[in-house]
Amino acid sequence: MYGQRMGAVIGQIARLLVLILALIHSELLIWAILLFFIPAVDEPALNDVSELDDRRDLLGLMALTLLVMIVLPVPGPLARLLF
Repeated sequence: MYGQRMGAVIGQIARLLVLILALIHSELLIWAILLFFIPAVDEPALNDVSELDDRRDLLGLMALTLLVMIVLPVPGPLARLLF
């Protein structure tokens, strides 16, 4: 969605953030170790020449938002407010 170079940058930033979070919350250490075994630069997409249109960009951002909402834990104050 963002291209090969930007994807590699986002991947490296995510790795560092998970490593920093693993220093704070030890249960994330296994995820930090697993992320360092995944290659940073992946094979390019077959059709990497054409840009995504606005509709597909929006669908990709909605999918990323849904992924973050599902995977990340709910912060304590928000959980107390909701439940």
